[in-house]
Amino acid sequence: MKSLIESHREQTIRRNQIVNRYLNDYTCLGGETGIFRWLLLPDKITGAEFETLAAQQGVQVYAAERFVVGNSCPERAVRVAVCAPKTLKELEHGLMILKRLLDDLT
Repeated sequence: MKSLIESHREQTIRRNQIVNRYLNDYTCLGGETGIFRWLLLPDKITGAEFETLAAQQGVQVYAAERFVVGNSCPERAVRVAVCAPKTLKELEHGLMILKRLLDDLT
């Protein structure tokens, strides 16, 4: 059992290292063993707008607005699920698309 847990932990760290490599020019909050990260967006786009833009390119992220409770103002951010893609290649492909979208906004 311990080897399964350790294997999952190592895979998660590896995936987060890939996220760091692709999104190193942007603020992407979260730890090396986290299964998701918060990608902070430029001022000119909301999380909901970026979620739609990414979906049009085949990448699913979730706007911070989805997670707001009460009347608090959501961050301009999207949640990126680090462990959702089935393969590292799929993760990298999605991150390339997100980086291109961000680069186009700046």
